[in-house]
Amino acid sequence: MPNEPFRYPDLMGRLRSEGLVRVFTHGRGGPLAFLLVLGTGVLALPLSAPLLAVAYAAACALLLVPIIRGALTDPTTQREVLTGEIATRFPTADLEAPVHRAAVERSVVILTEIAFRIHDAERGGRTAPGARAAFADAAGLVDLQRESALQAESLDRVLALVERNDEHDGASHRRRSGSEGGRTNAESSATATTTELRQRNIDAVRSEARAADELIVTIGHRLETILLQTSQIDRETIDMVRADEAVRGSEEAVERLQDVVESRRRAADRLISVLSTEGEAGTPDRSGP
Repeated sequence: MPNEPFRYPDLMGRLRSEGLVRVFTHGRGGPLAFLLVLGTGVLALPLSAPLLAVAYAAACALLLVPIIRGALTDPTTQREVLTGEIATRFPTADLEAPVHRAAVERSVVILTEIAFRIHDAERGGRTAPGARAAFADAAGLVDLQRESALQAESLDRVLALVERNDEHDGASHRRRSGSEGGRTNAESSATATTTELRQRNIDAVRSEARAADELIVTIGHRLETILLQTSQIDRETIDMVRADEAVRGSEEAVERLQDVVESRRRAADRLISVLSTEGEAGTPDRSGP
């Protein structure tokens, strides 16, 4: 996988740190901190009242405590932070194709909803074993989906380049056809063999690109399944055995899909390398007598 695993505790750590920052950048913590520094400085230096300055600083600090606690537990702020952190972790700006970008964005929305459900359930004291593991599995799937989208676009770029070369070569061939003499049978046979090999590689690259696109859809469906499974933690009663089985199934699915993506990456790299070099390696030698 291209990124380190993204787990629910990591998200909660970002929620606390970003929530604390927002207290001072978007909330009442900033003005109060300014008054604390200003008032303490005025009392301690110009007025030479260090004891009063200490008392003033303590009073401001006591006022900051409920402000910080309220900001860290505010549902609206928490949802905004969760949404922003997950979107930052799984960017889509590097995806060129609108269909790929839209697919990953939908998956990010699903992952965010999974995080909301787990977070709301834990705040209400309803914790289900494996819920955090399900989030980690879902995050892993989004990583795999992004990688599949990047693979598909890399293959598509190679195919587009080859097609442009075909158009250029076709135009050059038409210009030369009236002035060139006949070819020998050996030259014609070598050219036909090279063309056939090249076409097989093009077909293989096109097949890999299509398979990567299909995997993007498959991963999206799997994420929807995990969302449906995690929605059970909002229920008053839950079948814990079935929930544990669902988590194990998600882990196994992620492992299988990761193997598929990694093997496809190796195959794609090999095909791209062959397709980009076979023109030089397969060109028949015409320097004979």
